[in-house]
Amino acid sequence: MQKVTSLILAATMTVAASGAFAGGAPEVIPEPPAVVVTEGGSSSGGTALWLALGGAILVAVLVSQSDSTDPATPPQTEDAG
Repeated sequence: MQKVTSLILAATMTVAASGAFAGGAPEVIPEPPAVVVTEGGSSSGGTALWLALGGAILVAVLVSQSDSTDPATPPQTEDAG
């Protein structure tokens, strides 16, 4: 009985071991190196510059507008005679 048990145990281990190595070692495929593409400069720096320039122009336009309803200057009247 002990020889049969040993034979069954050896057969089971052989089947289990051969299943683990069924495909052999996998072939190593190296990955290509990562390619980093940079074009020109940063677009965020240009955007900030344009926003600052546009804001400065808007402030300059608003400050330079003359207001005809300014109470500090008297209204101009024409002389009738």
